[in-house]
Amino acid sequence: ELPHSGRAALAAGAVGSAAAGGSAAGGGAVALPRRVESWWLYSLCRTTPKAMFERKVGLKEYGDALTWARHYGFSADPVRQAQWRDAPVSAVSVSDFLARVSSVRWVLAECAARMADDPDALLA
Repeated sequence: ELPHSGRAALAAGAVGSAAAGGSAAGGGAVALPRRVESWWLYSLCRTTPKAMFERKVGLKEYGDALTWARHYGFSADPVRQAQWRDAPVSAVSVSDFLARVSSVRWVLAECAARMADDPDALLA
């Protein structure tokens, strides 16, 4: 079903073609809209780049968070730390996430707190 404004446009088109010499019911061309979409804006709010960065990390949108960090000069540590917490302990997660965190204190605390289940990952 067409929204109200679409129905009005359709009715105006039918009346216009009938007035132009064709009949709306018998052979006059009526231009129908292909698709009518409606959009609503639920909210619009202001935020800071730092708050948006933190939101991206919280939503686990790590690629976007890293882009925000690069663009605004933020440390990527919160992203790498969150990725580390979400990943199983492995040689790959150590090199991809843990090794890229600049806070040595945090890295050492994580090494003491988390152990790998796989013996090969213990050597990483």
